[in-house]
Amino acid sequence: MTIDWRKWGVFGVIAVLALLCAVLGGVLLWRGQQGKATQAKVDVGQAGAAADAGVGALQERQAVDQAHAQIDINVKGGIDAIRSAAGSDVQITPAARDAGLRALCGMRSYRGDPRCAALCRAAGCERPAE
Repeated sequence: MTIDWRKWGVFGVIAVLALLCAVLGGVLLWRGQQGKATQAKVDVGQAGAAADAGVGALQERQAVDQAHAQIDINVKGGIDAIRSAAGSDVQITPAARDAGLRALCGMRSYRGDPRCAALCRAAGCERPAE
């Protein structure tokens, strides 16, 4: 079956072309809407992941704060025990004091203390890498 375009005339050809453009435009519009829906789903998923990450960070921070609080309690308990022990009021010899400081200065949390730096300079020691 062949189409005789001479019967349709110019207006018929324009009508067919307009119909084809309308169909093509509808398909493109539908695909664009599908892309927007997909992007909306991705955006919702990313927002949920960001919220979950924030909750995780807060929980981790709380755990660190609790650990630090427990360390403070333990250190205070140790200090109180030392100060209340028998003989705690006796003067310590400089050699014993320096030995205790050297032991403390080997710990990472005390390496930056000015007393450790002074003790290390006086003893001619090499500071460990942090």
